[in-house]
Amino acid sequence: MKNFYESKKKLIFWSLIVFICIGIYSFKTQQNYLPPAINGDAHQYLTMSVNIFKHQIITHDSPLIEGTPSNYREFFYPLYISVFYLFLDWEFDYSLCILEKGNQNCELFYDIILVSQIFSLFLLLISFQSFFLKKPKIFIIFLLISLFIILQRGMLFSIGPELLSAVILLNFCIFLRKVFCYSKSKYIIISSFLFISLILIKNVFYYLIFLFLILIPFIFIINYFFKKSTHDNDIYLRFFIVTVITYIMILPYQLRNVIHFNDTALTKRGMEMLTLRNEFLKPSYKKLTEGFYYYSPNFFGYK
Repeated sequence: MKNFYESKKKLIFWSLIVFICIGIYSFKTQQNYLPPAINGDAHQYLTMSVNIFKHQIITHDSPLIEGTPSNYREFFYPLYISVFYLFLDWEFDYSLCILEKGNQNCELFYDIILVSQIFSLFLLLISFQSFFLKKPKIFIIFLLISLFIILQRGMLFSIGPELLSAVILLNFCIFLRKVFCYSKSKYIIISSFLFISLILIKNVFYYLIFLFLILIPFIFIINYFFKKSTHDNDIYLRFFIVTVITYIMILPYQLRNVIHFNDTALTKRGMEMLTLRNEFLKPSYKKLTEGFYYYSPNFFGYK
């Protein structure tokens, strides 16, 4: 009887998620498409996705430019979008849609991208549903917050990488817990793949590798000399293996960047943003702190 009610609850949640995704798609398709601003993250990801699909190059430079492409960033999200381009008829050159406005042929192009974003949302909600299956109130609160954010005009496309990285991060945590609980190679392999994907979509997670490589041996030593627990050491060893596998699998992409660009960075976007902010961010420290105060929430009426 308990299994019956659990299955019924799961079916209700799945139906709700499907209904929400269809509703968002219907709402968004009624809006006119607008190409993302040039030099913004959305524009670079969109250009990279087309270059990956049409020219098999990982860059947001135009392939018409002579010489080696020089601008690149994390490629997993553009690669994900490019998979959906298989549903397009490329007799029309959809790469024109990256810049053109008001072209009716581009509506299908942006509809396909919208489908990819909604599929990411679907995966995220399903992941949270399975994670909070026994806590439906938390799931409902998360669902309402997600809808509030996503239904803002233009938000769905601009937070596409965050949606996909949230899916990967949540499932990485789920399988990493399985690595801790069970001594099975398949969980180590899946966790490593998810960790690699997470880094190749948001390079900030790359620093976790070095944090884990320093922290895990330190914990291992403390546990060995003070707790004398071999079981805990086995857990830390499996976690360490996941980290090492991830680092080794990331190295070929870094080697590729060294060969072509003389740089080990996973993305050049970080340096671009520092340059832009250094050029245009001129307010003094006093003005910046006043801005933080001005935009801070007025919860207690202290302003």
